[in-house]
Amino acid sequence: MEKVIVLGLPGCSHCKALIEGLDNKGILYKLLDANDNSQLADRMESLLKTNEYPIVIVEGTRGSTYLYRVDSYEEAKSSPVAYATKIGCVSIDSMIEQIKKYNK
Repeated sequence: MEKVIVLGLPGCSHCKALIEGLDNKGILYKLLDANDNSQLADRMESLLKTNEYPIVIVEGTRGSTYLYRVDSYEEAKSSPVAYATKIGCVSIDSMIEQIKKYNK
Protein backbone atom coordinates (compact mmCIF):
# COMPACT_ATOMS: atom_id res chain seq x y z
CA MET A 1 0.00 0.00 0.00
CA GLU A 2 1.17 3.50 -0.81
CA LYS A 3 1.92 6.04 1.93
CA VAL A 4 -0.22 9.20 1.69
CA ILE A 5 1.08 12.45 3.18
CA VAL A 6 -1.13 15.53 3.23
CA LEU A 7 0.69 18.84 3.55
CA GLY A 8 -1.84 21.42 4.67
CA LEU A 9 -2.40 24.70 6.44
CA PRO A 10 -4.50 25.41 9.53
CA GLY A 11 -7.75 27.13 8.61
CA CYS A 12 -7.51 26.13 4.94
CA SER A 13 -11.00 25.16 3.75
CA HIS A 14 -9.61 22.99 0.92
CA CYS A 15 -7.35 21.15 3.37
CA LYS A 16 -10.28 20.55 5.70
CA ALA A 17 -12.43 19.24 2.83
CA LEU A 18 -9.67 16.86 1.73
CA ILE A 19 -9.16 15.50 5.25
CA GLU A 20 -12.91 14.99 5.69
CA GLY A 21 -13.10 13.24 2.29
CA LEU A 22 -10.18 10.93 3.08
CA ASP A 23 -11.67 10.11 6.48
CA ASN A 24 -15.06 9.35 4.87
CA LYS A 25 -13.40 7.00 2.35
CA GLY A 26 -11.33 5.30 5.07
CA ILE A 27 -8.04 6.28 3.41
CA LEU A 28 -5.13 6.40 5.82
CA TYR A 29 -2.84 9.42 5.63
CA LYS A 30 -0.33 11.42 7.62
CA LEU A 31 -1.17 15.10 8.05
CA LEU A 32 1.69 17.59 8.16
CA ASP A 33 1.30 21.30 8.90
CA ALA A 34 3.13 23.26 6.17
CA ASN A 35 4.07 25.91 8.74
CA ASP A 36 5.82 23.32 10.93
CA ASN A 37 7.45 21.64 7.92
CA SER A 38 8.57 24.72 6.02
CA GLN A 39 11.52 23.09 4.23
CA LEU A 40 9.28 20.39 2.77
CA ALA A 41 6.58 22.96 1.95
CA ASP A 42 9.10 25.19 0.19
CA ARG A 43 10.46 22.24 -1.84
CA MET A 44 6.96 21.18 -2.88
CA GLU A 45 5.93 24.72 -3.82
CA SER A 46 9.07 25.08 -5.93
CA LEU A 47 8.70 21.68 -7.63
CA LEU A 48 4.99 22.09 -8.32
CA LYS A 49 5.14 25.82 -9.08
CA THR A 50 2.27 26.49 -6.67
CA ASN A 51 1.51 27.99 -3.29
CA GLU A 52 -1.95 26.43 -3.14
CA TYR A 53 -2.79 23.86 -0.49
CA PRO A 54 -3.33 21.05 0.18
CA ILE A 55 -0.42 19.26 -1.43
CA VAL A 56 -0.50 15.46 -1.32
CA ILE A 57 2.53 13.22 -1.57
CA VAL A 58 1.85 9.59 -2.41
CA GLU A 59 5.00 7.58 -1.76
CA GLY A 60 5.18 4.24 -3.51
CA THR A 61 7.65 1.56 -4.37
CA ARG A 62 8.06 2.97 -7.89
CA GLY A 63 8.52 6.60 -6.89
CA SER A 64 6.37 9.41 -5.64
CA THR A 65 3.31 11.15 -7.01
CA TYR A 66 2.50 14.73 -6.08
CA LEU A 67 -1.08 16.02 -6.19
CA TYR A 68 -1.82 19.72 -6.00
CA ARG A 69 -4.66 22.16 -6.62
CA VAL A 70 -5.00 24.05 -9.87
CA ASP A 71 -7.62 26.49 -11.15
CA SER A 72 -8.26 25.07 -14.61
CA TYR A 73 -8.21 21.86 -16.60
CA GLU A 74 -5.40 23.27 -18.74
CA GLU A 75 -3.22 23.49 -15.63
CA ALA A 76 -4.32 20.02 -14.54
CA LYS A 77 -2.30 18.07 -17.12
CA SER A 78 0.10 15.61 -15.51
CA SER A 79 3.73 16.14 -16.23
CA PRO A 80 6.45 13.61 -15.54
CA VAL A 81 9.45 14.43 -13.41
CA ALA A 82 12.55 12.23 -13.38
CA TYR A 83 11.67 10.61 -10.06
CA ALA A 84 7.95 11.29 -9.74
CA THR A 85 4.70 12.32 -11.35
CA LYS A 86 2.90 15.53 -10.56
CA ILE A 87 -0.83 15.80 -11.12
CA GLY A 88 -2.87 18.99 -10.95
CA CYS A 89 -6.37 18.52 -9.56
CA VAL A 90 -9.14 21.03 -10.23
CA SER A 91 -11.20 19.92 -7.24
CA ILE A 92 -10.82 18.18 -3.91
CA ASP A 93 -13.06 15.37 -5.22
CA SER A 94 -10.70 14.77 -8.14
CA MET A 95 -7.76 14.78 -5.72
CA ILE A 96 -9.47 12.13 -3.59
CA GLU A 97 -10.17 10.02 -6.70
CA GLN A 98 -6.49 10.19 -7.67
CA ILE A 99 -5.45 9.16 -4.15
CA LYS A 100 -7.86 6.21 -4.31
CA LYS A 101 -6.19 5.00 -7.54
CA TYR A 102 -2.84 4.81 -5.81
CA ASN A 103 -4.18 3.51 -2.50
CA LYS A 104 -5.58 0.15 -3.59
